[in-house]
Parts: sequence; C-alpha cells; structure tokens
Amino acid sequence: MISRKKEETPKVKAAIQKAVNYELTIADMAKRSEKRAWQVATGAIVLSLVLAGGYFMLLPLKERTPFLVMADPYTGNVQASRLVSDVLDKTITANEAINRANVERYVMARESYDPDLHGTPLGGWRQTHVTSAPDVAAAYRLQVSKNNPSSPLSQFGRLASVRVRILSTVLVRTPDGKGFRGATVRFQRLKYDKKNGATIPIDNKLATIDYGYKSNLRFEDQDRVLNPLGFQVTTYRVDADAASLPIVETMVAPPDGGTAQVSPPQAEAADPAALPSDSVVVPPQPSTIEPNGVNSQ
Repeated sequence: MISRKKEETPKVKAAIQKAVNYELTIADMAKRSEKRAWQVATGAIVLSLVLAGGYFMLLPLKERTPFLVMADPYTGNVQASRLVSDVLDKTITANEAINRANVERYVMARESYDPDLHGTPLGGWRQTHVTSAPDVAAAYRLQVSKNNPSSPLSQFGRLASVRVRILSTVLVRTPDGKGFRGATVRFQRLKYDKKNGATIPIDNKLATIDYGYKSNLRFEDQDRVLNPLGFQVTTYRVDADAASLPIVETMVAPPDGGTAQVSPPQAEAADPAALPSDSVVVPPQPSTIEPNGVNSQ
C-alpha cells in the first residue's frame, strides 16, 4: 500500500513556527539574564574594591586625640589645645613661621623704647619704617615725636627703657585660606630702670595688624637686610587688653657678704623712697589709638 506524504497545512506551519520562536525567546531571555547578572556582579565587585580602598586610606586617620579647652576668665576668649606627648611637639609650616616672625618683630620694634639705641640698627625706628606703609609710618613718626606729650621720650625720659614681651600671636588667613593677611598680638610692656635695674610692668596691650607683601619695594642694601621679603604693615591698631598684669620678680641688692636674693613677687610700682632723689616714678597711664594711628592720652 503506497502511503502519501501529507502536506503541511498553514495551521501546522504556524504551530511549528510558534514553537520555534518560543524556544528562541527562552534562549534569548536566558542569555540576557546571564549578561545582566554578570554586569551586576562586576559592579558589586568594583564597588567593594572602592569601599575597601577607602577604608584602607581612612584607617590611619582613626586616632583618639584629647583636646583641652581653656577659657580666659578676663577676656572670655576660648582656646582649644591638642594634648601631645611633648609640649614642644608642634608642627608649623614655613609660611606660618615666617609670617609669625615678621609680625612679632614689628610689634617689638614699634612698641619698645630705648633712648640709647634709638636710630641704631638695634633700635626699633628703622625696622618700623622699613616694614610700614606710608600712612602707618607717618602715624608712628607723630607718636614718637618729641613734641608729642605722650611720646615714650616724654613719658619715660632717658633713664628708662620699655621692653616688650609677646604673650600670644594669632594669624588671620586670607579668604581663600592659602595665606595670611593679618594678625592679633597680645603683648606686655615693661619699664626697665637703668639706674637700679628694676623692672615694672606697665600694661597689657592688644595689637590688630593688617599686612601684605610687596616684592617691588625699593630698599637700600641695609634696609633689604631688615626686610628681605617686602613685608609691609598697612593698618596698625593698639587697644588695652583686659587681662591682669602678671607678677614680675625684681632683683634686690644683696647684703654685705651675702648673695643676691629675689624679692617676693610684687605687682605694685617701686617705692619712690627707694629710687634716687633725681628720679621720678611715672605711673602707668592708659592710652588709646585715634583713627589716625597717633597715641593720645
């Protein structure tokens, strides 16, 4: 019996094609799912490596550092200090060290007074003028002029000198935080009697300074030695500091055959009877800075 091959009808073809398409769809979905899974796994591995690297970099920064917060009972200023194993273990950049040195040298040169050193390289006159802007230098000339009744020469004469001790210096950064543009300096003035060697505290002051550096300043060689970087103070203001005067020890003449002794700390002025007859004790007088920068009583 001869069998006849049946012809595929359109319905049969459609069913076969549908089955084939279903298999292809399942295989394609499996491939896409596998690809997506590998992408997610790769991303997770990369993220884990990034997190591990971040922890590795931050791990050395984990340190418990104690801080000591101190408040000045007189001024109310609060200062935070980091406790370290050694008080001398302080880090400071070269830029900060140079700025601090320039500011403190300026204050010591301007506020100190010694008639024997006036006009010499050891005195403060030349140092102050070399490091001051024209208007600041003019105010300083008026302040120390012999015609000014509140000048150091009029107040202390030629038998005494004024010495300056820096108490603290706080630098003010520029708006971008990369440099410094000013400073606040707390200092104490001390009167040194050249006859008997007594040192008496005068007052505590607070200096507010704005400054900059100008490389195009023209100096003589001797002035360039005093100011090699072109440091120039643009504004200078001094106010009375609210802090109390620290106790200063004074030397007492030793008795015959004895050794020198240090008298108990005294904060009062010296007894006029203990001074020579031709000397006069000048009591400390508060002073303020007028807007033009001249000291006035």
